[in-house]
Amino acid sequence: MLSYSRRVLLQVGFFVLTSCTSLSQHILEDTRRVEKELILILSKAEKIEDLVSQKAELQSLFQQLAENAIAASRWSDQHGGENLPLTEKDHKLAQVLAGSLAHARAIVGADSVLREAQAEALELLDAYEQKKIRKAGSS
Repeated sequence: MLSYSRRVLLQVGFFVLTSCTSLSQHILEDTRRVEKELILILSKAEKIEDLVSQKAELQSLFQQLAENAIAASRWSDQHGGENLPLTEKDHKLAQVLAGSLAHARAIVGADSVLREAQAEALELLDAYEQKKIRKAGSS
């Protein structure tokens, strides 16, 4: 029979392992959800008005995607550079999203709307990367 201290240590170890797993799973699941919502909006767009009417939702989704990318980067840093465990479905979903973006960009005037919708998310990613570079430089 395990001593009390060993049981506690095992429970704490199990908690840490499941916390890491659940965090990585949460990041992946939320990213998949956001990508699917983006695909739905972008693939349905037929004219510039469709994108303009969805601009606020697109901004929110791009922001969530950026936040997930930052969370994934932090998770990777905390796990020795290990990447999140992506599946073949994740890669296919990313390809479908790229295709949906290409579809939407083919609409006349869409580039400026999409650029505006992505602007805050890109600023967030840039700020994170700059902070990461400064931190690495001061180490």
